Amino acid sequence: MSELRPFRAHRFAREPAARLAPPYDVISESERERLAAEPENLVHLSLPEGAEGERDYAAAARTLERWCEEGVLQHDPAPAFYPLVEETAPGRFRRGFFAALRLADYKEGVVLPHERTMPGPRRDRLLLTREVRANLEPLFFVYEDQSGEVDAALRAAVGAAPLAECRGPDGIPLSLFGLESAAAIEQVRSLLAARPLVIADGHHRYETMLRYRDECRERAGSRSDAEADYEFVLAYLANASDPGTEIRPIHRVIEGSEADPAAALGTLGFEIEPLGGGGAKPGVADALRELAGRRADQHAFVVCL
Repeated sequence: MSELRPFRAHRFAREPAARLAPPYDVISESERERLAAEPENLVHLSLPEGAEGERDYAAAARTLERWCEEGVLQHDPAPAFYPLVEETAPGRFRRGFFAALRLADYKEGVVLPHERTMPGPRRDRLLLTREVRANLEPLFFVYEDQSGEVDAALRAAVGAAPLAECRGPDGIPLSLFGLESAAAIEQVRSLLAARPLVIADGHHRYETMLRYRDECRERAGSRSDAEADYEFVLAYLANASDPGTEIRPIHRVIEGSEADPAAALGTLGFEIEPLGGGGAKPGVADALRELAGRRADQHAFVVCL
């Protein structure tokens, strides 16, 4: 069973838009340089710059400590869930919330992965976490709630003005709320307790936090505390069935003039069917319509050559 807890967030005291950053692993060096022009941007913590392209993890810890001391980050007075409303398109909204999630090994079936990870990024995030001893970025989880019970509970409890409003790094309008009602929090916790959570983004960071948790347990020995901060991870959770939660296709490029995608896909067991009746290549809309007519109840992909 998943276990969610309210928590006291550290939030930027000043206008957040210029201080937000995308997830660390999608930021190019040029974008990091642009973001870092703001002295209080998150990249000074998530991607601390060191000598010769290295990361200065200790510098991130010093920066975090200074920001807390100087009031750049303020600690909320009471534990809460933090609903977030994103207007992903005009009139289209994704509604999720931030909570502290108890870490669980994959074998427990509470948190489900769908990617394999690599040692380099895991090591990078572990070195950073050891220094800052904090969750700098939320992990993104989705849950299944076709009836919308969780969303209804969140909406009913969130009626006050938002804690913060701004546009994110991608230009999407964001509204952050605080949910402190013990009854509403318990209702959301109960509704999600028996539902598995799928990692939508953050596999490397989740496995990093499992490793960090185990290191902390080992150091604590018999004094290890099941309620310690290292037993939890910062999670953003959204309903996979919400119309505002879009799961988009990915794109892959096979390079090289000798590449034969049809042959490569055939070796993987795919059935290859040309679209457009062998004539002119159909446009995207035509291809999708034809695909839906042939494979409406099956998984299928379109390959453009």
